[in-house]
Amino acid sequence: MLFHKPRYMLLSVRFLLLGPKHIPFIAVPIQPFFLSSDQPWLAVTGNPLIDWPSPIPERIPNPNPNPNYSRDAHSNFSQDDFSTIANLFTDSTISPGPVLETALDGAGIEPGSTLLQAIFDHFDSSPNSLYSLLLWAEKQAGYRPSMLLFNSMINVLAKSREFDSAWTLLLNRMDSDKEVSLVSADTFAIMIRRYAGAGKPQPAIRTFEFARNLKSILDFDSEMSLFEIMLDSLCKEGSVRAASEYFLQRKKIDPRWVPSTQVYNIILNGWFRSRKLKQADRFWATMRKRM
Repeated sequence: MLFHKPRYMLLSVRFLLLGPKHIPFIAVPIQPFFLSSDQPWLAVTGNPLIDWPSPIPERIPNPNPNPNYSRDAHSNFSQDDFSTIANLFTDSTISPGPVLETALDGAGIEPGSTLLQAIFDHFDSSPNSLYSLLLWAEKQAGYRPSMLLFNSMINVLAKSREFDSAWTLLLNRMDSDKEVSLVSADTFAIMIRRYAGAGKPQPAIRTFEFARNLKSILDFDSEMSLFEIMLDSLCKEGSVRAASEYFLQRKKIDPRWVPSTQVYNIILNGWFRSRKLKQADRFWATMRKRM
């Protein structure tokens, strides 16, 4: 955990990620599907191939999703200011936290979003220093919050496996009384991808479950997009079984739900990528029956 602690949080991060009561889809044994023939359907000569969709593009957080947000007047920034912050970051006598914030106060720097984004891009492996920089910038008069910068902070923390700190920041900003929330569907997409990349499929699923209940942030289309991102991330990182079981559980709980062809193909492609041809064959049989 980082050194800054919020005054309060909406809920416990550990309870969110570990408490089963927050997830309506309780893990149940998945009954295997059997084909009428011992030979896999996909192996039979003459059976049609799959019309694969194009890969899901990586969603880049939009820095200006709201008209109230504005870019800096100039796309450039002072190289002197960049060098000053860089020198503070690399100074071994200046530790992240109050010491760094005091040094920034004395540097006479105006924290524009372009300058800060450049620092974030350059020092993306220094979560503590970047966190101090963000907290310092938010205290400065005239500072304009940036959704892109906020998501960059979440990404840096999650990339460094500082998941609890990322949730602390995320929940604190959700509970903020500021006019515009910095938390978006892209924020949760970052968390889901980082959990999947860290080999943590259940926290990735729980993150989606938490996000899909935030109707002020996710509408139906963005929820379905986030669902596909979750499945795709899990499959690409080798957690195809977790993705498939979650999909089947959700389908069982809500029989009226009609998944898109894209959803089926993501999981099917995941089974093929992991070279689990029997599972791919069974899932393909299920897919043919329900489409």
